[in-house]
Amino acid sequence: MNIEFKFVNKKRTFDYYFFVLTWWFFGLSLMLFFFHLYILLIPLIHLLDLILWRSRGIEIIIFEDEELVIQKKRRLFNREKRVSRKDINRIYSWNKKVWYIDILESLAAWDYVYQGALCVKYNNKKYYFGRFLSENETTELLNDINGELG
Repeated sequence: MNIEFKFVNKKRTFDYYFFVLTWWFFGLSLMLFFFHLYILLIPLIHLLDLILWRSRGIEIIIFEDEELVIQKKRRLFNREKRVSRKDINRIYSWNKKVWYIDILESLAAWDYVYQGALCVKYNNKKYYFGRFLSENETTELLNDINGELG
């Protein structure tokens, strides 16, 4: 007579629960660590971009056949704005004479505030550039751009 005896232990032991709880806590700790790192990393990247833009940033204005190209270089995230010549309604000097605009502009990190002495108006949109220009440089550049556009 063959008797087959099969024993299946369905009872969870303390070691099993300790193992699961430990890995769950470890995973949660890692998620919280990386979440906090992510939350801190974004402002640091913005700050580094701001510092680079303030210390060595340049703006380049290029007239191509059909487009006006404005590039903002020497920062972490270079920007380029392309505007078709036929879409340009007007380019004008934007004089900011209100003190709180200057304060907001000095605090602006990512071009949220109107930063620039010149404004291109196209397709019911506006784009500001020429941030660090003096009044004489603004007038000279505006005359050159309007002469190029005809």
